[in-house]
Parts: sequence; C-alpha cells; structure tokens
Amino acid sequence: MGGLRLIDVKAGLANMNDDEELWRDMLIIYKKSLPLLLDSLGSRLVNKQYDEYIAEVHGLKSNAALIGAYELSEDAKKCEFAGKEKNFEYIDSNTEALINDFNELLNEIDLLLVN
Repeated sequence: MGGLRLIDVKAGLANMNDDEELWRDMLIIYKKSLPLLLDSLGSRLVNKQYDEYIAEVHGLKSNAALIGAYELSEDAKKCEFAGKEKNFEYIDSNTEALINDFNELLNEIDLLLVN
C-alpha cells in the first residue's frame, strides 16, 4: 500500500503468520489503546516519572514492532534504553517527536483499516 511511511505491511503480516484478519484485529486494538498511552507517556515526561515512562515506552516499542512499524519501534527503544541509562536529557529532547510519529502511526492505521 502506498503512502505509508511508518508501517511495513508485509512485515506486520509476517508477524501474524500472514493472517490478515489477525493483523487487522491487532491494528484495531492498537488504534484504540494508543491515544491513551500517548497521553500517559506525555504526562510521565512532564512529571518526570521516568520509571513509569520506561515501562510505557517499552510497551509502545513492542506493539509497534508487532504491527510492522519497525523504525518507530527502534525510536521508542532508544528512549527506553536512555531511561534505563538515566539519560533523561535524551528522553526530554526526543519524546515530543516520538509522540508525533506515533500520532502519524494512528493516521496510517486509519488508512489501512479503511481498505
């Protein structure tokens, strides 16, 4: 499918043993949960709750990889590992862009679910 920057459809399907229905179900679940997760991640950042931030960004990383959004998963992984290394400056500098990309991911999921 053209117009997708963040999701590799073939990779996402491969993660689901090429079961398109299962993959679409995962997209729907992720689409429903992602806005709340992103709000929570932003709140954790503002409140400097880095331990909770690390746990939440870990979940974002794993789920992004599962649906085929590997580049975004890697970006989340960088934030997760920065937190584990107490590199809070990296987190503070990169989380806004990460959240913006995850919001773009929501738009891509919408495109996929319409088709």
